[in-house]
Amino acid sequence: MVSNSIGTPLTGDKLPPGLKSVTLIVTVAGRQFESSYPAKPNESTLFTRDGLDADGRPLQGAQTVTIKIGYVYAGGYNTIPESPLLNNEL
Repeated sequence: MVSNSIGTPLTGDKLPPGLKSVTLIVTVAGRQFESSYPAKPNESTLFTRDGLDADGRPLQGAQTVTIKIGYVYAGGYNTIPESPLLNNEL
C-alpha cells in the first residue's frame, strides 16, 4: 500500500539568526502545494496528499515527490560609503 503522507522536518534545534518564517513547497503528480510556518526550533509538518493528479484523476502506485524548504528573512537596506569609483573620479 502506498502512503499518502510524508513527514518533513523544517528547522533544527537552533534557528539561523534573523529567520522570520519557513516556506514549504511540495510538488507531486503535477500539483504544487505551498505552506508557510513560523520560525520555531524543531518545527516539522506532515504533508498528506489527496491522491489526485493535476486533472483530478486518482493516482495509481508510487509517485515522485519534490520537497523544497525555504527560509524567509526580513529584507533591509545598507548604505555604502562614497567611493571615487562610483562617481568616475579617478
